[in-house]
Amino acid sequence: MVVVSLLIKQFLLSASYPQYCCVPVQACIVHHDGTTPHAAASSLGIMLNKVCIKEGVALVNIVRKQEQVDLLTKLGAKFVVNSSSESFKKDLYKAIDATGATLAFDAIGGGELAGDILATMEAVGSKEATGFNTYGSVYNKQVPIFFR
Repeated sequence: MVVVSLLIKQFLLSASYPQYCCVPVQACIVHHDGTTPHAAASSLGIMLNKVCIKEGVALVNIVRKQEQVDLLTKLGAKFVVNSSSESFKKDLYKAIDATGATLAFDAIGGGELAGDILATMEAVGSKEATGFNTYGSVYNKQVPIFFR
């Protein structure tokens, strides 16, 4: 929620007049304070990082190479996870648990990673559940897929 409004403010405000857009309240989805961008070392990922750091929004960055981990850490990113690491799923769990992220941006176009992210968000969201629950955690989780 916060990230989307920041993106609109930063990148779309100049030409599309989003400040005048109205949507029914039922179309709005409340998310926690964190988000998870995929391909975080891309130009868009770096811009998103800078905006979120400035606004205090927690971000779990997912990259594929150690050089990208080093770059984002140098730029001030707090949570950077390397998907090619052997400890990727464990590291992702820790980062999502620390941030409470329930929203991810997949700029690659799908694949197994989106499922891994959602499964990890669900595991974190339901870690303290008690009793029998066939529906999972109460938190809404999303991974919109772009560029496909």
